[in-house]
Amino acid sequence: MACDLVKQPREMEVQLKEQREWVQGKMEHDENQRRKKEKQVMEDDTMKHLAHLENELKKKSGQLDQSNTTI
Repeated sequence: MACDLVKQPREMEVQLKEQREWVQGKMEHDENQRRKKEKQVMEDDTMKHLAHLENELKKKSGQLDQSNTTI
């Protein structure tokens, strides 16, 4: 019985270490996923903004061509 009482804390320490490692890995995984999502959102927003600027440039270029034709 005394041996069991000595063995239990050691087993619990091993279990605690395993759980801590699992939690750390889970947190790192979640953080990486969050960063990937943020990066994707930023890339999407940038592409939308670039598309908007390209459309505006096309409009202005067309207006300039029309003005040059009028002149």
